[in-house]
Amino acid sequence: MFTSEGGQLSHGLLEPARAVGARRVIAESMVFGYGYGDFGDHVLTEDDAFAPTGDTAVEPHLEGMRVKEELMLNADGLEGISLRYGLFYSAGGTEAIAEMLGKRQLPVVNEHGRVLPWINLADAGAAPTSRYRTPI
Repeated sequence: MFTSEGGQLSHGLLEPARAVGARRVIAESMVFGYGYGDFGDHVLTEDDAFAPTGDTAVEPHLEGMRVKEELMLNADGLEGISLRYGLFYSAGGTEAIAEMLGKRQLPVVNEHGRVLPWINLADAGAAPTSRYRTPI
């Protein structure tokens, strides 16, 4: 759906959205778009750069997130919305990870007292429809 080829953005859903008279497009995004570094004491907000360049190890991942947001937020004739989700949890969705953590099969990163952005899967699922119901 979203690619960057030679610096040119291409897309597959914006033209059909316009053709059917859509006024809004919503893109799913995530907190990892801020990058994978240690931000120290800095609290990230939506004012911080999203999908910063420079880390070649994760650039392909960040580029995908960056391109998707640019397409949605700058779509001519459409209101673009990007929902930046956090880390998912819920019954039926994260038991395997919790079990692996309990068995020390996954690394646990020292968060140095910082808060991680967890979101319940039901809340994440309701977010797009909630936004659609807001009048234009």
